[in-house]
Amino acid sequence: MHCNNRRAGRLAQNEDGMNATGGEAVAVIGSGGIGGYIASELHDAGREVRLCVRTPFDALEVTDGRGTRTVPVAIMTEPSTLGPVPWAFLTTKS
Repeated sequence: MHCNNRRAGRLAQNEDGMNATGGEAVAVIGSGGIGGYIASELHDAGREVRLCVRTPFDALEVTDGRGTRTVPVAIMTEPSTLGPVPWAFLTTKS
């Protein structure tokens, strides 16, 4: 599994903690291999993923056993724009 941050488009953000289909939003803090993979799995499960990063990039690209794909997550660098989320995953180095 490999996660690559590359330039592309961004997602619009919901402010109510829910996505357009009613699924809960989830914050993933850290976009390395673990955070990127968790973000992709959460997206595949129907969650709106807000990927919180220090250095901005436009798209998350994940390569795993299913191939390489761009995962449409909201890339966020400013904590004040995150909005409420019922779940957060902390995936940073110690």
